[in-house]
Amino acid sequence: MELYFEDYEGDYRDLNKCDIMKISRIDLCRHTMQVGYKNRSLFLSASLYKHLELFFMVMANVEYNAGNLLLKDEYHSLDQSEKVCISYQIGQGLTKAIAERYLKVPWVAHVKTMKNMRYHFEHGGVIKKIINENEQSGTEPDLIGFDIKCRAHLFESKGSFLESMSSKIIQKAINQVSNYDYFIDPYGNVQSFTTRNACLFNFTPHFHGTVIDPPGNENEKISSGLLHCLYNQYYLFLHSEMDQLKTLKLFDKNWSGYKFSFGDENYFWGINTMYKEFLQEQLANNNFNSLDYFFVQNEEEIILKVQKISDFFAEHCFYDMNINDEYVSVGEDGYILCNLNKI
Repeated sequence: MELYFEDYEGDYRDLNKCDIMKISRIDLCRHTMQVGYKNRSLFLSASLYKHLELFFMVMANVEYNAGNLLLKDEYHSLDQSEKVCISYQIGQGLTKAIAERYLKVPWVAHVKTMKNMRYHFEHGGVIKKIINENEQSGTEPDLIGFDIKCRAHLFESKGSFLESMSSKIIQKAINQVSNYDYFIDPYGNVQSFTTRNACLFNFTPHFHGTVIDPPGNENEKISSGLLHCLYNQYYLFLHSEMDQLKTLKLFDKNWSGYKFSFGDENYFWGINTMYKEFLQEQLANNNFNSLDYFFVQNEEEIILKVQKISDFFAEHCFYDMNINDEYVSVGEDGYILCNLNKI
């Protein structure tokens, strides 16, 4: 998949080029399933069925041919409203892929989800890249992500079945990742954004995209944001009863997750068991779903927990497994999605 990166600075300036991102259909499924739905109510409605719905959506509308992702003919016969919904979800999944592959951001959450948990996003950012000076719309971006160093990154995703995007849509995406200056966690800690990524994807004749980072200010302040982002991304597995999960040994590692079928083939979606056990120890006994949680916790202990989790992932990263297969997708966050009939 061709990607064009523009306007990155500092540690990320080497991204400014055209690159080919190797991404299979099962990769796209995994990323799309993990991002999930923007309008879910906190974490509670993020059931297994919702995640699987996104898997089937990708499989039904996207094909993989000669190294390229393509829309199936069936997609083009859909109503416009259906096309818009599918393009949106595919764009979200591709954004998650870029976050993981190029920015080393394994974890993302919807900005709306973080707002529901009393994170305040402060307006006042400067829009430094102007493509269409008449386009003033665009306020809230889609996603906030955190890397292993606890740095925060903003993402806006635009997906279209057309071959190119208008300057109006591009400018709106730039505005959406530019308008927020920083965010404030429930303790009052201020954290700015290391990158602001306007991710623009077109699906004709095959998938391709442009990623723009309008420069902005940043600081090294650590907030509690990573903690809630992680809790959101792993919630389903942290709260699953052990008898609901299957344990498999694949590629010399143990995984806990769900088996399901698609057609005549069996799939497995799970998490590295060591990661799951560590995160349950750190998070599962905490009532993060309560909006009053932070008013009864010690701020210093929370920040220390954020650092402990960050250090764990930095130490145990196994992304060097060198799995590059059309039927297996493994992420830096410890998730796996694979076709059991093909491995």
